[in-house]
Amino acid sequence: MSYQRGSLRTQYRKGGDIWVLRYRATHPDGTRMEKVIQIGPVREFPRERDARREADRLLESINEARDTRLRFDALAEHYLTQDFGEDALRPKTERTVLNTEHIVRAYLIPQWGNEIADDIKPLDIQRWLKSLHFDKRAWHGRPYPSSAARCCGSIG
Repeated sequence: MSYQRGSLRTQYRKGGDIWVLRYRATHPDGTRMEKVIQIGPVREFPRERDARREADRLLESINEARDTRLRFDALAEHYLTQDFGEDALRPKTERTVLNTEHIVRAYLIPQWGNEIADDIKPLDIQRWLKSLHFDKRAWHGRPYPSSAARCCGSIG
């Protein structure tokens, strides 16, 4: 998680100039957006140093509460769009696209969707794939789909 101080500026208002703080926030899907917070009127904080002190106090809670790590479901949808979408660098056959979308949306996202992608360890994936091997109903009798095994490396 990154720490930021933002950009402090004055803005004209009919009631008098105010200090505003601009900073960027990252949404769980990975998009970044500019946010603006009003610090207070210039007459209340006459020097930039005073306004910066107040801004740092407000940013303290923002920097602590903000978790910018990507969830698995957002990463998976990005993967499907970029590697299997119409604008993919290397186009895939229709059957490959359908199979991959099915595996990702029917099995991987329900299992790992709410997890932070960086927190999912290879051992967790291997254990999950091994548990599918013992569930005879999963994957229609097959131990696991080869594409799931490829994305996770060797199965121990």
